[in-house]
Amino acid sequence: MKNLFVGNMSFQTTSADLKALFEPFGQLARVHVAMDRETGKARGFGFVEMVNDADAAAAIAALDGKDMGGRNIKVNEARPKEAVGQSVLDDSPHRVEVSYGDRRLLRVVPELQAVFLDEVWVPGCFGNDALGDG
Repeated sequence: MKNLFVGNMSFQTTSADLKALFEPFGQLARVHVAMDRETGKARGFGFVEMVNDADAAAAIAALDGKDMGGRNIKVNEARPKEAVGQSVLDDSPHRVEVSYGDRRLLRVVPELQAVFLDEVWVPGCFGNDALGDG
């Protein structure tokens, strides 16, 4: 079983649209369009879980870059979601990382008095008081 990520979708794309697009390639276990919790509108991406790995590979090959609703969709194998706040640096208690999904948003390294925003180093932008160190 393979879980596929489908990105760059039109905000009008529904689960039924995705199902119709992927069904010709094989049996589907699940189809999900990500919705904004506050507005209830589609977020422009979704997931399709296919029962057979070979069918999933064929769907990726045929549909990646295909025009759907006026947009070229991105189709690839979904990666596992990282836990929010999970550190990919090490287990040091002096390092804090904030991430959302597979995107790192903020990393604080107190011993360097630096903040990294999306891999950009911003040195000395806060004092120790901002970290609660006194």
